[in-house]
Amino acid sequence: MVSQSMGHASTPCQIVLTNPQATAPMNPQTDSRLMALPPELRNNIYRHVLTGFTITFPAAGPVQSHPTLLHTCRIIRKEALGIFLQEADLILQVVDYDCTRLQQFSNLSAPHWDSLYDIELSGRQSWRNLHDWLEAYYKRDCHGFWFNREDDDDDDDDELRVKFRLPHRLFRLVDEMKEDESADRDWDEACKILRKVHACIAAVCPVWA
Repeated sequence: MVSQSMGHASTPCQIVLTNPQATAPMNPQTDSRLMALPPELRNNIYRHVLTGFTITFPAAGPVQSHPTLLHTCRIIRKEALGIFLQEADLILQVVDYDCTRLQQFSNLSAPHWDSLYDIELSGRQSWRNLHDWLEAYYKRDCHGFWFNREDDDDDDDDELRVKFRLPHRLFRLVDEMKEDESADRDWDEACKILRKVHACIAAVCPVWA
């Protein structure tokens, strides 16, 4: 699941989203001093190197840097990736509700799907992009979106309601459709329901038309 937090300041550090195995060979390093240490000590080292600061996955543009430790060798990557994804302070940027880059991150973190991350939403409302995001989430190709202030009583804030709460509730609706085993519903059936919901939303909120 993914949570969204507002006003989250991030360190200008970015990391690659592609699988390093596809871009550069990694050596086994089975005879390294690091690998000779007990697993508990190696985990402490991984935490020291990969956590304690904020890393941003950019929505677009060039990627400037990445945790090189994860590119050292396959063994270290296998051991350290879970610590990085589950314990590092990660922010995933989404612009115009376009989940393309978020899908790349979801593929990277697939073994640790249930980890929580922050999402920075910016840009304009786009039903087409949000619809594609909902579909990717329904098919488990991408993380979803949860607004962690959903239970607040501040319903007078139009921006919160339109930009955050509405998508949050749509992702919850998709969850309910996925969990309704009695319906045996595929995406085409779910899409029909979303089209009806969208018609109602567009009638009262033209920015989502």
